[in-house]
Amino acid sequence: MSEVFDEAFPNYLAMGMTYEQFWEMDSTLVIPYRKAYQIQQEQANHLAWLQGMYIYEALCDVAPVLNAFAKSGTKVRPYSEKPYEFAKPVKKKNKADTNRIRMQNAADHMARIAMLFNNKHKEQEQKVNGQERGEEGVRNKA
Repeated sequence: MSEVFDEAFPNYLAMGMTYEQFWEMDSTLVIPYRKAYQIQQEQANHLAWLQGMYIYEALCDVAPVLNAFAKSGTKVRPYSEKPYEFAKPVKKKNKADTNRIRMQNAADHMARIAMLFNNKHKEQEQKVNGQERGEEGVRNKA
């Protein structure tokens, strides 16, 4: 069992744990260090991806002049004036818009109910009319 701990120790040192924390303190302390390390890795990966996006955008901005067949006077697109926004602003809905949408939904719902009612009513009329015609035909034959 000590071999497992000896192999894991350098990993936790790389995560920021001290010798005392790993060997002498509560053994459950490794869990938050491991989670924190995973978060740091995800952040580093995201930053690398973001840097790649900036480089890609910059290359796309200058690509028109790098083309061997570009027309004279071709200009590069200007580099972005501000960084990418991470948090998109939430658009607040106007109360009038919300009420209008609710009223339209209610009207649509009522129209569907009315259509179903009318269809059922027509079916019942057809059944009643069909029965009356059938009875009249029997009466006329007699």
